Amino acid sequence: EGLRFLWSHGALRRLMLLTTVVNFLQAPLGLGVILVAQRRLGLAPAQIGLIFSLAGGAAVLGALLAARFHRPERLWAIVLGSLMAWAASALALALAGSAPLLAAGYALTQLTWPIYAVAVVSYRLETTPEGLHGRVTSTFRTLSYGAEPLGLAIGGWAVGLTGAPALFGIIAAGLLLCAL
Repeated sequence: EGLRFLWSHGALRRLMLLTTVVNFLQAPLGLGVILVAQRRLGLAPAQIGLIFSLAGGAAVLGALLAARFHRPERLWAIVLGSLMAWAASALALALAGSAPLLAAGYALTQLTWPIYAVAVVSYRLETTPEGLHGRVTSTFRTLSYGAEPLGLAIGGWAVGLTGAPALFGIIAAGLLLCAL
């Protein structure tokens, strides 16, 4: 019933498919950050931990800012802005020749997620009949979160073939295609 409602609602269907693709594309980012930090930049584990801590702090900041950005009429602007920020972030990760650029690229990804999520989840809850909230939410999450293990597996395989910078470039290109 949740899938039937999602599929019949054009905007929710697009958001579900888009979020699924974005989750698939971004799933291997953390792995790539670790590989670039170790192999290209020669960072110690504590330095890599600091990069992830900064990204976590950026996610908290994004959560604090999300309410300022969210307005129902801004949904598609937030979605497009998020896609562009994520593509820029992946490109920064691909080009990262220093720890600060690597940290900034990863932090931008994490900063943007709560802003996107608040807009999408709010829209989903506003447009879904109350009796279907649970079924629609579980369907949306099954598809969008279900793409992450597949994206991580394929991303892990691809990073072995191409290296992390090339994988980041592919992710950036995929996110730009989503924006189009």
